Amino acid sequence: MPIRLEDANSNQELANGVASELWSRLIFSRLADESGHNGIEHIVSAASASHAQIVSWHRELREFVEAVCLAAIEIRGDKQEDQAFQTQLRDEIVERVSKGNLFSMPPRSFVDYKFADLDPAIAMDKAERQLEQHCLDFANEFFALLGRMQQHHLVGGIESGDDTCRFTFFRRVAIIEETARQRSQRNIGDKIETYDHFSTNIQHRNAMHVHHVRGPMLSELGDNVHPLPEKYQRFVSSLPDWLSPSIRVLEGELFREECVEWDTMVEIRPQEETVSIRWQRDPAIVFGDFVLAGWGEDVIVGEESRARDGDIERSKAIASSVAKRFHAGSMALAVLSIAMIGSVAWSPALLTLVAIALGLSAMYLASLAAKNEYFASGLLTTQRVLMHSTLIGGIVFATQAIVFAAVRWSIPALIVAAFCAVVVWLAFSMKSSDKELGGNRVD
Repeated sequence: MPIRLEDANSNQELANGVASELWSRLIFSRLADESGHNGIEHIVSAASASHAQIVSWHRELREFVEAVCLAAIEIRGDKQEDQAFQTQLRDEIVERVSKGNLFSMPPRSFVDYKFADLDPAIAMDKAERQLEQHCLDFANEFFALLGRMQQHHLVGGIESGDDTCRFTFFRRVAIIEETARQRSQRNIGDKIETYDHFSTNIQHRNAMHVHHVRGPMLSELGDNVHPLPEKYQRFVSSLPDWLSPSIRVLEGELFREECVEWDTMVEIRPQEETVSIRWQRDPAIVFGDFVLAGWGEDVIVGEESRARDGDIERSKAIASSVAKRFHAGSMALAVLSIAMIGSVAWSPALLTLVAIALGLSAMYLASLAAKNEYFASGLLTTQRVLMHSTLIGGIVFATQAIVFAAVRWSIPALIVAAFCAVVVWLAFSMKSSDKELGGNRVD
């Protein structure tokens, strides 16, 4: 059941509540509630085990600080996808915070040889008083720890009005920026290793968030109105079990938010990543134990480069030969399509469809011819291929339209011929203005 913030317990009441919760969890508390005991050995065993519980709670305080710190970390900038780097950075921030003078030493055990000599009734009374005091001291130490964490900007605070409150929380911000990479090689024995060198710059900041809220209400975990984000679900689940019953969720209407950030330090981390590792090759011509000739990696690399250049030249020669065949095929189809238009033995509709199909085929072969020719000359671009195929297609369809107009006395055919002539003129002008081609067309 949610309660109003003004009705919440004070810190001292919370400390007493935590102390009572801790006492109820001690092994000795169950012995103290029993009607009797099994002698001093039983008392010594229960008291020692209870003291060990208190020592373990002190260890949990360090885990508590780590959980608070992890929940406060915010990483921005580069390497958002590098989960391993982010995990390492979070661990380093937590370790840096944990090195602060935050923790006190656990109490020394009162169960010694003198305690074991006591009368069982006296030992029971002494153990109960000592352990109750240890629980209260631990609860007070926990609140003192929270105060020290406030000073280190890990834990915030809250101030309440009649029906409003202002609460503060902190973030540990790390802004990551990766510099440009530079590549280098090293010869290590028979290996050639290639590396990328760069730096990862990390700007560390503290951020203070202040929220002003109307109608603040406190709810127990599980009774909150809005679901907890996954990050804070993990945080709550990592809290010590003796603390969880006292945790509350504050909810209300946010009407003002403030955020202040300040830089604390800058880290520059030189980085080196291995790009590749390959073994150097060192062939030799041998006869038995005699080496007649030998060469190294530099000679092999040069030979491979010459081989690649030879492959490229052969590919260009083949492309030039193929281009000539495509040009011939394109011209043959173009002439056939024009001759088809001049025929009077076919119906005009069928004649037109067949001529257009042949003209498109001639245009397609012209594009393949241009692609191979430009590749052979080292001037291949998509724009040049389209320009050449458009020029050929325009010439073919313009000629077809003129022949059709002459044979059929068709005015629309003359209009089509004029349009195609304009397309031919534009394509020829663009091709002539291409400086790399020197105004020459592909034949």
